Amino acid sequence: MILEPMMSPDTPDEPKVLVQIDKVAQDRAEREKANARFLLGIRRTLSPDQRKRLQASRPEPPPPTRPRDRE
Repeated sequence: MILEPMMSPDTPDEPKVLVQIDKVAQDRAEREKANARFLLGIRRTLSPDQRKRLQASRPEPPPPTRPRDRE
């Protein structure tokens, strides 16, 4: 169940919405943990020198952008 359709009625069922938010948050947390496990596994596999070379080969992230002023 997706959150957006639950919020569209004039009077959303608040308890159901809150339960769904908890489910979405839990799913998001599980994805973050899976990603961390993946990255840690890669890190364990690489030697310190390989990690340094990998980091050096990654492009610099773009600078943050300022939001435009609204007219």
